[in-house]
Amino acid sequence: MPLSLRLPLRRVELDAAPVVRSMEEGDTRLGRSRLNATVRLRHLLHGSERRRKADQEFSAAQSTGSMADFELQELQEMLQEQPSVGARRWDKFRSLWQPQDLENNLKQMLRLAGCSLRILEAVKQEDNEQLMTLCADDELSLVEEEVGMLAGCLFGRPKLVKKMLKKGVLVSSADTDGRSALHLAAFSGNLDTVKCLVKYGANVNALDGRQSTTPLICAAAVSSADTVAFLVDNGADVDAGLDPSDETALHYAVRANSYTCAELLLKAGARTSGTNPRGETPLHVAADYGFDRCMGLLLKHGANVDLVSGTGSKTALHLAVEDGRVQCAKLLREFGARIDLKTSRGQTALHLAARAQSVELIELLLSWDADINARDNDLRTPLHCSIGKQCRSLDTIKVLVNNGALINEGDIAGYTPLHLAAINEFSSCVELLMDHGGDVTLRNRGGVSCLQLIKHRTPSVLTNLPDRFSRSILFYERDNIPNNKFAELKISFNPLMSQAKGECHFLKALIDIDQKHLLKHPLCESFLHMKWMKVRKFLFFNVFYYLVFCILLSAYVLGTCHGDCFNVGRGLQLGLCSGISSEGLVTLHAKCHGSDPPPIQLTCSANKTNAPTRLDLCDCAKSSFQLLAVQKPSFYTGLWYLLVVFDVTLVFKEIFQLVQDPPQYFRNPENLAEWALMFFLLLIGTPIFGDIALWQNI
Repeated sequence: MPLSLRLPLRRVELDAAPVVRSMEEGDTRLGRSRLNATVRLRHLLHGSERRRKADQEFSAAQSTGSMADFELQELQEMLQEQPSVGARRWDKFRSLWQPQDLENNLKQMLRLAGCSLRILEAVKQEDNEQLMTLCADDELSLVEEEVGMLAGCLFGRPKLVKKMLKKGVLVSSADTDGRSALHLAAFSGNLDTVKCLVKYGANVNALDGRQSTTPLICAAAVSSADTVAFLVDNGADVDAGLDPSDETALHYAVRANSYTCAELLLKAGARTSGTNPRGETPLHVAADYGFDRCMGLLLKHGANVDLVSGTGSKTALHLAVEDGRVQCAKLLREFGARIDLKTSRGQTALHLAARAQSVELIELLLSWDADINARDNDLRTPLHCSIGKQCRSLDTIKVLVNNGALINEGDIAGYTPLHLAAINEFSSCVELLMDHGGDVTLRNRGGVSCLQLIKHRTPSVLTNLPDRFSRSILFYERDNIPNNKFAELKISFNPLMSQAKGECHFLKALIDIDQKHLLKHPLCESFLHMKWMKVRKFLFFNVFYYLVFCILLSAYVLGTCHGDCFNVGRGLQLGLCSGISSEGLVTLHAKCHGSDPPPIQLTCSANKTNAPTRLDLCDCAKSSFQLLAVQKPSFYTGLWYLLVVFDVTLVFKEIFQLVQDPPQYFRNPENLAEWALMFFLLLIGTPIFGDIALWQNI
């Protein structure tokens, strides 16, 4: 597939390769934290060359039949070549400027002035004969003389520089980016050239065009200790760069891992608390790169060990552990670094060490009493962060769980470490977490359980479940006698236990993902048999309880909510209805079912009983439930109280089930039906407050 890149290069007609600018010299509008497009292209091409070479080796190995050895070697190389964050930063920041950039800048000066490149080529190739000819014949223009002196500073030609200065070239000459001759001389690390320029009055504190770099910074960036000492002795400002909040010489000395330069600067009074635009002090730089010698030097000179840097709010300890810098972490701890401080994302040093998957650092932090179950802003623990590369996650997970890490804790989205291991298709990590009590039935906020993810992402774990079950059944023969009737069988049901959801929740989860065949395993069958023997009496009691409740509720509904018989009975009881005596009420059934029964008219106070003003009482003798409502309405009042007791018992039962697993509770329609039944009882059961209303009748 063709690759197309758009490179934002400046329109400069150069014969040389495109200008490659370093991080520090890059366009400030693009931000100092980005590589320019040319560097990205070089990395891309370099990666393509490596892939092409790997393909050739692969083809050769395939043709010779040594595929297994090739794959093993490739895996080992991949593990060895995993670049840390610090290694990537090394590529970005090690050099202040690129020599090729400076040379191209000088070429640009000559071309803009319409001059040839002869003086620059002569200086670069050390062609003394041509240089003598050019200088003696006065064939050089002013621009060529100036470029000749700058080139002499860049390539370390002190005699040429001295000759040009004697010819009248200004010592303050600079290239198009404002870098003076002293900047280039210091960057080349040539002490003789620097001394010559200073002797002719060069400003040791001159700033470049970006107003950020001094000759002292240039010398520190290339680890030129002699040049640093000379510039400091001649009045160079060791803290130049703090205003305007740029990097100081001490930053560059530490980044170059130059212990001598850093020591010279600190003895000259350089501040250890100065920060660069990213908020990093020299101590942060040392921790970032893992330079323990420079770090020890800074700490001995009073560097603040717990100062945070940038928007990430990381301390030096955070930067050290996220790259696996064990020696730096030990050194910082010796000087009192706090291990409980958190970054802007709420992560502790243990979170970062787990993410770096450094077993040694994790054990070290735990020995310093780091909180193994600390939560970040997303509520993730170090165990969550440890799940990264499968080949290294196993060791970090083992260390964390063996030291008490909580396996079944979910993050802000409900994902447990087991969820993450399944999502990343780390079968070995999934099995390890399950061996240490990982609950596969736990669900995230979206209702997805670990077992569902395992089914789709790591199906090999489900394939191994029968073997896991079988390992829980142990058979012992006493005295090593075969077919001994006193043999002992031990069964462990731990693989079936859910940590927080009850004994049968795991089996229910297997059914939910269509793995019912696993229930036929002897371990599952034994568990279900023992469970049945234990709960069957409760099941029978539950069936009997609902049966009685349904019978009583049906009797109550048939007696009170069918017609107006209950209201008539209450009216007769309260003396609000007339037309029949108490003796006649007892024989009401016989009167209404005799031969040619006359209608029994009853007159009631309708506004007090909710009964019709005049009705035929024989309508209430059609069923035994209605007749009982007329004869003994107090029976149904007492029955309603009994139903309320049943109702309250059901409420407590449902609340208990709801607390156990709210999401699962509401997913079961039977539970909603039971709440509807209890609410229905309250709607129809109001006789103690008055009569049955018309809307309550069936």
